[in-house]
Amino acid sequence: MTLPPSPDWSIAARVTRGAGPGRSRRQMLAAAATAGPVFGALAAACDLPKGLMRQKEVVRLAVPSGAAAYDDVAAAVERAAALAGSASNAPFTIQTVRVPLPGRPSGGQSPFVQAATRLLAQQPPIDLLLVVSRSNDMATPAGDVQDLLNLQLLAPLDEHLKSDKMYRAGEFYPAALDALRHKGRAYAQPLTVEPVVLYYDPDLFASSGVRPPDSSWNWQVLRESARRLTREAPDGQMDQWALYAFPPYWLLMTLIWQNGGDLVTRDGKAAAIAEPAAVEALQYFYDLAAVHRVAPPPPVFGRSYEYSLRFQDGKIYAGGRARVAMGLGPGAANLRQVLADFGLPDVRLGLAYAEAPQGKQRATGLRVSSALAITAKAASSDVAYQALAAIEREASRNVPLAARKATPEQLRQIEASLSAAQATALVNSLGYARVTRLDNVPAAQQLVLALWQTAIGGMFTGKLTAAEAAQATAKQIDALLAR
Repeated sequence: MTLPPSPDWSIAARVTRGAGPGRSRRQMLAAAATAGPVFGALAAACDLPKGLMRQKEVVRLAVPSGAAAYDDVAAAVERAAALAGSASNAPFTIQTVRVPLPGRPSGGQSPFVQAATRLLAQQPPIDLLLVVSRSNDMATPAGDVQDLLNLQLLAPLDEHLKSDKMYRAGEFYPAALDALRHKGRAYAQPLTVEPVVLYYDPDLFASSGVRPPDSSWNWQVLRESARRLTREAPDGQMDQWALYAFPPYWLLMTLIWQNGGDLVTRDGKAAAIAEPAAVEALQYFYDLAAVHRVAPPPPVFGRSYEYSLRFQDGKIYAGGRARVAMGLGPGAANLRQVLADFGLPDVRLGLAYAEAPQGKQRATGLRVSSALAITAKAASSDVAYQALAAIEREASRNVPLAARKATPEQLRQIEASLSAAQATALVNSLGYARVTRLDNVPAAQQLVLALWQTAIGGMFTGKLTAAEAAQATAKQIDALLAR
């Protein structure tokens, strides 16, 4: 990760940049999150005349609180805001406002969108938002940014980015920037991201005599290894599934991208799923479950599903007794935090992960888990952007899985629990991650329903061929895009 030095930080800020003897970077983040007023006081007392200090504009930054999964990123942003606001040449000071998240979503909105909407309706106005989300997936990679945009609560960044001499789009993972564009315009700056990777159970691989997945795996190796990992009992019931695909469109979208296809054309105006590359991926997906029987059949809307994922004694099961060897999921730097956020704080999983097996090319999905945005009610968007840029540059040094490009070694310095192999898998996956952009959440959700119900459901319950299912899905997508 190549970052420009932060300009003219105070002595106190420079001292806190290092971890210090006996203290981890994470401990320093937690301590610094509460130190904003101290930095401001030092700057006022040592760096600036009182008259000049009064001329600085106040930028109000809203940061979520009450969700353990975002403690690291929230602490890093609060620390970065304190450092940015204490710089002697900064035209702003930053006031941090914590946003308690409600325990449960309501009205079809995520807890963060609910809290942010209420906050933005109050006075004085909020200038910057740290937007966090784990409700997003491969279909809606921008998550809550898109929801806030649909509510017309965010301001575009393009003009600010053009005039920012320190901004380099090439320093970010391309898919992270793509995910936050709406009709060609950027509405947030990505801070942290999570690529889709292949999780696997090392114990099941060892007991089955199968080499663990690595970057050399392709579709053929996946299929052959999956056959060896699948175990059927004498009574005809499965004791072990090689691959679990839920939600099934995660695997299917990944396969389509890896085969050189996409769900829609590059301009987003027409379906592309009926093209040969996508049809071939549909067939491979179908064969894994229906022909080779290495994965349980995907769920069908309106029916109970006997292979629901469950956790027990640190192991993963599909339905009753069948263990699961591998499956796709977001590659979080700290999996325990993700599980805690989903109400599973005590799950102990001995999982590892690797890059998704490659097809004709390498590709995987991505979601933006946190981003910085300027609100539509910002007192001065120019000053708010300067604060945003300073916060993003500083926070990116300390957050796990930053949207700025990094080496595996740099990633492990921030998240020490990662193995070298895991850090490499995450960095490599982010480098070739993909997103399919549609400019509104309802359209993206309807596209997923078409993919799941018509393409997947058509093959598994409607007895359609892959080509027939693709054609039927393409008609639905074209009708959706024509609205």
